[in-house]
Amino acid sequence: MTVAEDPEPQIEVRTYRKDGIVLIPKPSDDPKDPLNWAPKRKYATLFVLCFAAFAGAATPTAHQTGYVVISYTYHKTPTQLSYSISAAVAGLLAGPLILLPFARVIGRTSSIFWSLLGAIATQIWAAKMTSPNDYISFVVSRLFGGMFGSVATILGSGYIMDIFFLHQRGKAFACYELSLLLGVIASPTIGGFIVNSKPWPDIFWWTLAPLGVAVILVFCFVEETGFARGKDKTPYPLVPVHFLANRARTLFPGTSVVPKINMAALLKFAVLPLAIGVAPATTLAGLYTLITFAWSILISTELTIFLETPVSEGGYGSRRSKTRPVS
Repeated sequence: MTVAEDPEPQIEVRTYRKDGIVLIPKPSDDPKDPLNWAPKRKYATLFVLCFAAFAGAATPTAHQTGYVVISYTYHKTPTQLSYSISAAVAGLLAGPLILLPFARVIGRTSSIFWSLLGAIATQIWAAKMTSPNDYISFVVSRLFGGMFGSVATILGSGYIMDIFFLHQRGKAFACYELSLLLGVIASPTIGGFIVNSKPWPDIFWWTLAPLGVAVILVFCFVEETGFARGKDKTPYPLVPVHFLANRARTLFPGTSVVPKINMAALLKFAVLPLAIGVAPATTLAGLYTLITFAWSILISTELTIFLETPVSEGGYGSRRSKTRPVS
């Protein structure tokens, strides 16, 4: 009985770094390939994305530790003002589902840029709602604040996938997630110190500083990183090299920095996150973020009710918070 010889083994083609690490995905020979960018360019982009995620995450819940004081302006109970936190969280959930598909039409960089400007508008909107009749408008501003603030916390992951190799992405994602969680935690903390001695609208005014810096950094440094890999991929439009022409093409509506997409493909892209969200791997990975994110919001919300509500009303706060002016 003869044994058939095995066919000649296929040679696996791999690309190595000088230190012997396998590069996944395999970079192309095109200098425009984001995988071939210089390390300084990659890390500068990552820094801007992390700062934008911090600023975006700081937007919706900036008043999380001050809403008891705000409740006196509208003559509402602390529980009724806590609905504004719920509206902000709802915006954080709805924002990626509603606004993310626009990134396939106008590009990710443009989406982040305009969403940050939208977040600035919602912060000004909230700070101006100082009349007793502005309660509903205030809550709605928090809903839109969450929607616009969420965009920068979501789209940055796509850049990381485009510009970093597999063995580099873990650290990059850690920096990115730490930045957005820092925004979630730091913003209410700073707001708590502000509302202790200043009118409550200052809780929103201070957030304009990081948001404004993020807008400037995105305008100056963040480029579209999509790149067609393989023969069957649709090529991306060429972007001008000149700075102003590049920025105009990348950031302003009506221009094209991504491949054109038909309505059917756009709808499929919009529904895809829902399918990914129920996948077992996504559920397990997202459970950690859900716990860390939700726990910080829950603790801050509940502590605010007890620590800022006056003693006469069952809390630990003082009456002076009730009469603090807002102008």
